Amino acid sequence: MSSTGISILGKNGSVLEAINSSSNALSVSDSSAQASLSTIASEITSVDNKLPSIGQNAKSASVSVTIASDQGTIAVSDTISQSSLSTIASEVTSVDNKLPVLGQTNKAGSVSVSLASDQGTLAVSDSASQSTLSAIASSASSMDSKAPSLGQSSKSGSIPVVIASDQGNLSVTSGSLSANSTSAFSGQSVSNSSTATSSAVDLQAVREVSVIGNVTETGAEIEILVSADDTNYYKRTDLSLFSDYNSGDFAKAFVVNSRYLKVKYVNDSGSTKTLSAVVVHKA
Repeated sequence: MSSTGISILGKNGSVLEAINSSSNALSVSDSSAQASLSTIASEITSVDNKLPSIGQNAKSASVSVTIASDQGTIAVSDTISQSSLSTIASEVTSVDNKLPVLGQTNKAGSVSVSLASDQGTLAVSDSASQSTLSAIASSASSMDSKAPSLGQSSKSGSIPVVIASDQGNLSVTSGSLSANSTSAFSGQSVSNSSTATSSAVDLQAVREVSVIGNVTETGAEIEILVSADDTNYYKRTDLSLFSDYNSGDFAKAFVVNSRYLKVKYVNDSGSTKTLSAVVVHKA
C-alpha cells in the first residue's frame, strides 16, 4: 500500500484492504448496502432541513416541543415574562370565576346574554309557550289602550284614582291669588238724561268680583249687568249698589254667577255728572 493510504487491519494484524486518501468516496458494490446508504442519506437530509439555525428565530423557523406530563412547575427567570404570566393567571382566574357551572341555575348564577340587533322575530315552537305569549301580548295591548298619553288631559282621558282608606286628612295649601282690575269708566262725563254702559269684562274662571268707583251724583244707582254669551245682558236685581250721599263713592263685592259683566249708570240728576268705575277680580 502507498504511504498515503489508510490500512484496515483484519484479525491477527493481517491487512484486509486499504483506502487511498486521495479517493473521494467509498465504492460499495453490494446493491442492498447501496440502498441502505441511500436511505440513510435521505433521512439525514430530512432531519437537517427540520433543524433551525443556531440562535433565536421566528416561530416559523423554530421547533415545537411538548412539556412532559411529569415535568412539574417551570421556573421563569425573566421578570417581564413573570409579570405577563402573573397577569395571564389573574385574568384566567377572573374569567373562570365569571363562568357558571354547567346546567340550569337561577338568575344570580347565570350569564346574561343579548340578542343580536338584526336577530328578527324569534320562533317559539312550544305550543304552551305560544299560548302564554299570546295571552301576554293581548294583556299588554289592553294595558296600552288604558294608559293615557303624557300630560294633563280631560276626565275621559285620565285614570281614576282612589285615596287610601287610612290616608287621613290631606293638607291643602292655597296659592296666592293675583288681583286683576279692568277699568269700566275713567272720569267719564255723563250728561243729564244720558246712560253710560261700560264695555264687557270677561270673568272666565273668576269666582268673586268687586265693583268700586265714584260718581259726582250722591245716592245714584250703579247697575250691574250680567250675560252668559256677551250678547244678552240682564240687571242683577239682587245687588243694591248706590253712591255714598256724602262722597259719591261706591263699592260692592259679590260672587260671580255669569261669564260677562258690565257697569251701567243712568244720569237723571238734571246736570252733567262725572263717573269712574273699576272692576276688580282675583284669578
